[in-house]
Amino acid sequence: IGFIGPHEDPDVVNAACDIAIQPDQTARGTTIIETAQKMGATTFVHYSFPRHMSQLLMADRRDIMMKECEKRGMKFAFVTAPDPTGEGGLPAAQQFILEDIPRQLKRLGPSTAFYNTNDGMQEPMIKAILQAKAGYFVEQDVPAPTQGFPAALGIKIPPDKAGDMAWINSENARVIAERGMSGHFGSWIQPVDMVAIRAFADLLVDAVDKKADFRDSVTVKRYLEKEAGGPVLLRKYDPTGNQWLVVLDHVTY
Repeated sequence: IGFIGPHEDPDVVNAACDIAIQPDQTARGTTIIETAQKMGATTFVHYSFPRHMSQLLMADRRDIMMKECEKRGMKFAFVTAPDPTGEGGLPAAQQFILEDIPRQLKRLGPSTAFYNTNDGMQEPMIKAILQAKAGYFVEQDVPAPTQGFPAALGIKIPPDKAGDMAWINSENARVIAERGMSGHFGSWIQPVDMVAIRAFADLLVDAVDKKADFRDSVTVKRYLEKEAGGPVLLRKYDPTGNQWLVVLDHVTY
């Protein structure tokens, strides 16, 4: 059993499957702030809500982000957003983002980077930053060139380009450049879940056929890098467990 992108705590996940994978939230606490500063941000706004902050790795990542901002001389602001599963649902949460980003830019200045722990709020974040012509969008909570960008940028992906991340990345960059906001947006070069699902499917099929060992770190890395088309940073959450934490290459549009 392979588990892609678990939300439960690692100890619970380890007992429920043979191998699991998700973005390395601890490492991202550092890499996201580092990238935001490289892009030009001096302030970092983190949107979330209590349900997400009750998840161990998300909470740890937030704490690391705060410490990393302090270390780099950046301001950190935590903003509680509506939970999309609560009253008003996702539309209310999206509307909040569209209205709050201009407020935060006015309060904190144009060199403010924004981050959100909810997938459904990525599109309005991209739209709001584009419309304001200020601020930075470093990457999504679950990074992917297709997460929020095509819808926010009005990009139609033809059937023959579906899954073609090189084309989608180039289109994201082209439209953002046309809006005069090059260098203000980013993601990972490939969708992390797509890479993980394909890699783990192949790995586990080969493991059943006695052609691969899914417990071997070199083997897991090889299968992931084949799908990612480039280097992958990989480590175990717990050396004795079976959950892998991954970071793919970042792309700035």
